[in-house]
Amino acid sequence: MHHNNQQPEAIQLELLKKTLHGWEPAFSADVSYSFTTEQLEHRFGISRQDLYKIKSKPYSWRSSFLIFLHLRKNKWQVYSLNPVPVGK
Repeated sequence: MHHNNQQPEAIQLELLKKTLHGWEPAFSADVSYSFTTEQLEHRFGISRQDLYKIKSKPYSWRSSFLIFLHLRKNKWQVYSLNPVPVGK
């Protein structure tokens, strides 16, 4: 019998990678990929209620499209759409 030992967070991340080609972490490796709800509210100026409404959906912010992935209570990751170079 095959047991899946992955944490729900890792499974969600794998699903994200398979379904959202072209998306990449919104912040460089020296910035924590995980955020609390409060950190996102302050950083992006989005209310808690709106964060839950737009989770896992593309969201236009400044000149980017972001995805706020809700991993578990008070833990999020943020991904941005990797712009397609002109001419491709």
